[in-house]
Amino acid sequence: MKLDPDKLMFGVAPSILIDCAVQLHERESDFDLDDFCRALGAPVEEARPVLEKLVNAGFAKPHKADACRFHPTKKWGQLALANVSRGLARADAEALLEKIIVKACAINSSEDDRFRKISCIVIFGSFLRKVPVLGDLDIGVALDPRDERRLDPAGLSLAEWFRKGSAPDRRTRSALRLRKPQYISIHKYDEVIELKTPYRVIFGREPGK
Repeated sequence: MKLDPDKLMFGVAPSILIDCAVQLHERESDFDLDDFCRALGAPVEEARPVLEKLVNAGFAKPHKADACRFHPTKKWGQLALANVSRGLARADAEALLEKIIVKACAINSSEDDRFRKISCIVIFGSFLRKVPVLGDLDIGVALDPRDERRLDPAGLSLAEWFRKGSAPDRRTRSALRLRKPQYISIHKYDEVIELKTPYRVIFGREPGK
């Protein structure tokens, strides 16, 4: 999903609405108006009409047993993964996709332990709809679990151990963005599967298949 930075969505700046969606999506549970107000960073009188518009547009639905609580739908997950961009021409998107595949091949053939091997890359979103202008390239990446680095925790705090242990994952996904984060949106493969959205494998093989 692509949102135009120059257009409000339900009366809210798209970056603010995406941040709100991400906060509530990460809870993996239903939410109420107070939760929505805190995530949006707005008082009740401003947040309530925004939530009503989101519900009417199908991004959330009232809980069956408690009408004061709301359940995020598939569209809410898509909003949480949305990117703010003025668009990307299909020809440019196809060229970027080829470069992403080349970069993945280079990472997998390298012995540089700063990166993780990549087992699969899938593409989803507007690229599959054959539109002339895309919002961005939505890519799902599965890293090879057999290439996981084992870090000795001795002398490290829990925060340091986690940060250093996950650094190769972050570097790998960052490298696949080709220094064009405004056009390439990288997601975990598992996130794409959870969304139950159509996708196509463009590199490697899907985990478990």
